[in-house]
This record gives sequence, structure tokens and C-alpha cells, in this order.
Amino acid sequence: MTTPAGWYPDPSGVPGLRYWDGYQWTAVAPSPQPVAPYPVAAKKSTFPSWIIVVGVLVIVGLLYAYGAQLDSQEKKSASGSTYTSTPTTPEDKYFDWLQKYDFNVTSDNRDTLLTAGRSICVDLRSGVDPEREARTIYRAVPEATDKKAGLLVTAAQMGLCPDTM
Repeated sequence: MTTPAGWYPDPSGVPGLRYWDGYQWTAVAPSPQPVAPYPVAAKKSTFPSWIIVVGVLVIVGLLYAYGAQLDSQEKKSASGSTYTSTPTTPEDKYFDWLQKYDFNVTSDNRDTLLTAGRSICVDLRSGVDPEREARTIYRAVPEATDKKAGLLVTAAQMGLCPDTM
């Protein structure tokens, strides 16, 4: 491996610097003042962190609503699902996937579920890995299982934002 061109301590041991051009040492010359490297700006994230916070809060609310519906789900299981339309819009496809994954979709929690799904899509479109998104949900919501968190992300991808798959 070759040393890149630049000013280095004189290899002969004489105090001062000599210039290495990448192939050989140049003739002895007065030591220039060392120049600080051009400052490189730290890469700023183009993704605002507040979106993650809002997304997590929405998902926490969603999973709380899901947990509150568990008791009523057992009572309604004999009467059937409250969502039976044929999926035609992205929202309908999302709710259809939630039904397939045994989420209890009702008229009471549709808005919360939809907000959570849209928040997931915003995060995924900004570059958040789907597995990381599911882990964030799982860690933020005590009632959530890792499987349910993953299924929630997958339902959002399948219905609302298939472009993130």
C-alpha cells in the first residue's frame, strides 16, 4: 500500500517536514505551516426525528386500542367480523390484511389503525428498515408482541405503501 501524497516528518530525522508526492520525497524545502484539512460537514439526517416520535406515539395508541378490543373480540367472534367489504382502495386493502392477521378492526378503531399504518409508511419511505420499525413498535408498546408488531408493519406495506416492499 502506498502512502498518499502530503507533508510528513522528514524521514532523514532532520526537524521539519518534507513533501511526499506519492512516489518519492521532494528536495528539502522550508517547512510550511501545516494546513488544517478542509472541514467536512457532518452528514445531517434528512429524516426529521420528530416523525419517529409521532409514529411511535400513534402506534402506542393503536396497540392500546387493540389491547382494549381483545375482550370484545371474544364476544363478537360468534357474530362475525365488522369489516366485510371487498378491498378496492389502499385503505381497504390495509384493513383486509389486518383482518387476515387477526387484528380486530372495528368502526371504533379504524381511524387509529389507519393513522398508525400511514405513520409506518412515512417511516418506511424515509428509509427506516421494516424490521427496525417493528422492533421500535415492540419496544414502545408493552402489550405488543414482536409478531404483532411485525404483522402491523407488513399489513401497512401490503395495503398502504406497497412501494416500500
